[in-house]
Amino acid sequence: MSVVFFIIESRTEGPKDTTAVFEGGFVARIQEEIRLIKASREMEEQYMLLEELIREEREEGNAQGKISSILELLSDLGEIPEDIRRAVTEERDPEVLKFYLKQASAANTMEAFRQAAAEKMRG
Repeated sequence: MSVVFFIIESRTEGPKDTTAVFEGGFVARIQEEIRLIKASREMEEQYMLLEELIREEREEGNAQGKISSILELLSDLGEIPEDIRRAVTEERDPEVLKFYLKQASAANTMEAFRQAAAEKMRG
């Protein structure tokens, strides 16, 4: 049975045991490996660790993107003072970075951004 025919037939007849259709083939071997992996607690733990690492990397990438955007917007206002640059680049809280990004896009001067950021930190 061809793969295309199987897919079309599966859509019309509902779910089917694919192992029988692809027995002895590449897909059957993949299905068996997946079954073994799911059965293995150690592999499950490693998979969960991998998912956590991916999530952390994604969060770090999002933070770096916001930081880059904030600095770009601030540079349009002139030279970025070192204290502001440091505060922005060292920040990792997504909500604070979001606030900085909004303030950087709305600020007309570096001083306006500084005041808004200081108010946020105070309160």
